[in-house]
Amino acid sequence: MACYVTNYTGACGAPGCPSDPAIADAILHNNPVATVAMEYSHAATPGSGVKFYVYFHATGDSLAPQAVLDSEGPKNVPHLCIQCHGGDYQNATHTITNASFLPFDVQFFAFNPAVGVTQSGQEEQFRQLNSLIASTNPNSADATNNPIGNLINGFYPCGVNAVGCTFNNSYVPPPPNPGWAGHTNLYEKIPKVYCRTCHVADNNGIDWTQYTMFSNNFGSAPPGYKDSIKPAACTAGAHYMPHAEVPFKKFWFSTDPHGPAYLADPGTGISLSGGCPP
Repeated sequence: MACYVTNYTGACGAPGCPSDPAIADAILHNNPVATVAMEYSHAATPGSGVKFYVYFHATGDSLAPQAVLDSEGPKNVPHLCIQCHGGDYQNATHTITNASFLPFDVQFFAFNPAVGVTQSGQEEQFRQLNSLIASTNPNSADATNNPIGNLINGFYPCGVNAVGCTFNNSYVPPPPNPGWAGHTNLYEKIPKVYCRTCHVADNNGIDWTQYTMFSNNFGSAPPGYKDSIKPAACTAGAHYMPHAEVPFKKFWFSTDPHGPAYLADPGTGISLSGGCPP
C-alpha cells in the first residue's frame, strides 16, 4: 500500500486564485514542486514495513535524499520523516523500524468551495484513506496500546470501513485510564490542535491520549510529563515543541485562546509553574 502527496507552487491563473492558488494548482495538477510518498509492505518483517520516498519534479522526477518542508531548508530523508511518523533508523541495513502512517485528520485540511472543493464532497475519499491507514499495522511496536488505530476509530464511530461514515471532529480520548474525561476543553485547545498528529506515532509512549500524561509529573502515579512540557514548549532558549514549523507558529501566534497563556492559566488544570512567556 502506498500514499503520496504532491506540493505545488501556487503560481496559477485558475478559478480560486490568488486566494488559494496552491489548492487550485493541486486540482489542475499544475506546477508541481515535489512529491513525498510512503509505502507499506505487509510481507515485511513486523515493524519494518514503512519506507519513505521524495521526488523532485524540477529534476525529472528524480529520487531525492532531502526534502524542504519549512523555512529552514533541506533536511535528510528518512530522518526528517521519522520525526513525526515515529520509527528508528537502522544504520546497518539503511531501513526504518516501527514507523507508522499517520491518520488523515480532516479538520486540518484546507478546502476551496469556489473551485468545487469542499469537505462534504470528499468525506468518502478521506474515509477510504483512513481505512487504508488503519490496515497498515500502525504503532506495531506497541502491543498494549494503539493510539493511531484508536484515533481513527474515534474519527469514525460508525466504522472506518463503513461506506458513507463521515468524519467526527468532536472526538476526545475516552475513559478508561481515564482518557480526557472532565478535561475536554484543554484537549480541544492544546493537544488536539498542536500535538496530536505527531504524538500518536511517538515510539516512547508520549501520545497524549491520557489527561494524566499532561497533568502529572514524572514521579506521580500514574507518571506524566508535565515536567517536560514547560522546557519543551515555553522555556526561552528551548522552544522545540511543537516540533514542526507550522504548528510551532500556530501555537505562538494563536488567539482565542493564546496557547502559551492558556497553558499558564490555573483554570486549565495544568497551570505550568511560572507560565509561558507572552
